[in-house]
Amino acid sequence: MRKLEAKLLRAEIKLTDHQEKQKVFAEQMTELRETRTELEKAKK
Repeated sequence: MRKLEAKLLRAEIKLTDHQEKQKVFAEQMTELRETRTELEKAKK
């Protein structure tokens, strides 16, 4: 039973880590889009 609990805990930690990475990636993509928009406006 302990092995299953440990395995579940590791899976939960891994999931949380992936969720955090996804959140950071989404924030960076939003910032990139905004920067690209500003750059396009500056070129005009």
